[in-house]
Amino acid sequence: MEKSIGGSGKEYSKLCLAGFILTIMPVLLLPLCLIFPREYGVVAALAIILLMPLTGLIVSIVGLITAGRKGKTGKGFGIAGVVLPSLVMTAIAIILIPVFVFFIGVSSSAGKLAKNEMYPLGYMGEPKNTEYDVSKYRIPGEYVFYSNDLSVSENEFEAYAESKLQTIENTTDMSIRGVYQDYNFLIVRSDKRDAWLESNGYGGFQYNDGYASISYPRQGREWMIIPETLAVYLDPSDKYIIITNCNDYKVIAEFFEGIGEAVPTEATTEETTETQAPNPPEFYDEYESVVYLRENINEDMSLLDIINVFDESCKYTRDENMDMFNLEFGTFNYYTYDHYADEHVDLGKYYCFCMERWFTAEDGRDYIIYVSVLYEVNDTNKDYKHVRMTNIPKDCSDFFDYFRKSYAYDYASTEDIARVDIYMIDMDSYQEY
Repeated sequence: MEKSIGGSGKEYSKLCLAGFILTIMPVLLLPLCLIFPREYGVVAALAIILLMPLTGLIVSIVGLITAGRKGKTGKGFGIAGVVLPSLVMTAIAIILIPVFVFFIGVSSSAGKLAKNEMYPLGYMGEPKNTEYDVSKYRIPGEYVFYSNDLSVSENEFEAYAESKLQTIENTTDMSIRGVYQDYNFLIVRSDKRDAWLESNGYGGFQYNDGYASISYPRQGREWMIIPETLAVYLDPSDKYIIITNCNDYKVIAEFFEGIGEAVPTEATTEETTETQAPNPPEFYDEYESVVYLRENINEDMSLLDIINVFDESCKYTRDENMDMFNLEFGTFNYYTYDHYADEHVDLGKYYCFCMERWFTAEDGRDYIIYVSVLYEVNDTNKDYKHVRMTNIPKDCSDFFDYFRKSYAYDYASTEDIARVDIYMIDMDSYQEY
């Protein structure tokens, strides 16, 4: 027999009280989730937030029904047990529905990005071998397509691509994508230009420097969108548009059957033929900034302290107009460079937080210093995408400020560092992971 309250003789509804207690238990139990590892704590928190109020709501409703039928007291707890979880679930719905719609939109955008034919072409670096004149293959802003009403048959198109590309990776009726000298090339039929642009979501080419180029949005981790710009060329026959990530003008000239020629300069023969001898391996290990970084950075430091040391090492030698800083992060096979073997070395798969400084040294040569913080791969980071950031967000004063504010830092700063790799290479040894 349930007890009466206040001598009224009426029984007290334990179900109403139990339902109310269940609805308020999340407030008491959520702090306990902090003692679990993050992945288990999140699951526990979700279970507490969703299941306990829902159970409390059901128990409170049953309690109110039985209390009404049997004339029991305690209905106030039952009503509170119904109202509180209803309010909580309404608030959750108000918050989660827009988030769900947002991520559905992101997923849809990711699908569109994957269908964009520029997406597999990758990143284009700074131009090199610029003594080769490739301007004759560029498309000037005043160029009028279809001036000769050209048309191309499928057989002719495929024959042209096979004569130019070393490997062919994808073929459609409007374009063919493949590789030439380790660079990605996309060949588009001029007579299908408008249809091809429309199918990839473009209204036309860009002409920022007087010549055609095209930018595509590359998706980084989660919702981050990174713009990448690719060069656009035109075959001398006017029948084919060439889009590529190739930044080597010598390779471009060779692609067009060696028609490109070196640009004459006013320099003397001695100046144009003079080449600098390669640096010995010791040069890179003994370079002042590298020595400073290796002496002041180790795996036992926090990520913030490592960034601060890197920042400090650049303060007195940084050229704000010429130096360039990049951040590369995600889970991928990490490569270091062995100067004594003169080759890149695969250290295996890590979650990587790699900071780069591109600069011109006193000898006039261009170099890159890497400070790479590496973390063991685990269930949390194993699928994190490989992202390369080359532009400073507007809310950051410089790249070191961005290093500290990036979402990659938010994750990496909570993990244990497995190793730190610090090395320096010249631009000729650079390769993108």
